[in-house]
Amino acid sequence: MEILRRSRRRGFTLVEMLIVIAIIGMLAALLLVALRSASIAARNAAIKMDITQIDMALDHYRTEYGDYPPDFVGTAASYGDTVRRTARSAVLRHLRKRFPRYPIPISDPGDSTNTIDYPFNWFVTQVNTNIGINIAGMTSSQALVFWLGGLPEITVDAKGVITAIYPNKLTGFGANPANPIQSSVAMPSRIPPLFEFNVQKLVWNAADTTTPAGYGSATSQGSNNLVLIGYFRAPGNPYDSGNWYLTALSGLSSSAIPYADSRTTNQWVNQGKPQLISAGLDGNYGTTTSGVPLFPSGGNFSADDAGLAHRDNIANFTASATLKDELEQ
Repeated sequence: MEILRRSRRRGFTLVEMLIVIAIIGMLAALLLVALRSASIAARNAAIKMDITQIDMALDHYRTEYGDYPPDFVGTAASYGDTVRRTARSAVLRHLRKRFPRYPIPISDPGDSTNTIDYPFNWFVTQVNTNIGINIAGMTSSQALVFWLGGLPEITVDAKGVITAIYPNKLTGFGANPANPIQSSVAMPSRIPPLFEFNVQKLVWNAADTTTPAGYGSATSQGSNNLVLIGYFRAPGNPYDSGNWYLTALSGLSSSAIPYADSRTTNQWVNQGKPQLISAGLDGNYGTTTSGVPLFPSGGNFSADDAGLAHRDNIANFTASATLKDELEQ
């Protein structure tokens, strides 16, 4: 009888085993989705914190020097006369406000009417001669690093000739108000950087150190894949039709309310302040040409029906972490 009772005992059937395996698989899939979402949220939060800290540094800069730093957009010689001279004039006004005792020439000694291009090029030459970097065609991100971080460290030989430039080692500006553009070698005292940029996020060309460094944010492909954070002066209230970014990302006409769904309930923050944008974890601003937006025209942005690549962008003018989160509120 005992043998008979034992023979009736059995383990799991094949069907039961398959059900258990299916349940475990579903739970594992749910866990992976939750972990991935948490990882994305954590990385977005890290970028948002980075941008928030830079935003605070810009406020400190304005307190110290009376204005936000210019973004250098439009100053390159390739721009037309009106755009170039307007942009260069803004840089010169800021230089004279920040370094009032710096002897920037008022005009070309041989042409008294050249009151913009000549003094601007003089300043560019001073930086290039003393530091060895070319700031004439800086991107907006490089301008952000230049104003908040200052001049890069250099080394010279016995004759004073520059032998190496380190765009990722920022030294601030000279403390001498009459000569703030001095090399790190000749500078007896200095004003330290207003913001300590994370060296690992400084984007610079090791093969051409005469180009200043920009500042990037890590994409989903890791910290070795950095995309420059855009910095640009807001032309006015972010509701202005002239605000290229909000208009472009909405895909609406310049006269329309800058929201992808035309809602008016949301309120963009930091109105009138310089605007900072990270491309987010996909490394793409939502553009059609090499992933590079045109500053400050807004060109190259795809419409909303072209992939929504801009929706994960992270900015200082939204309360939410990403534009997608902001627009879905």
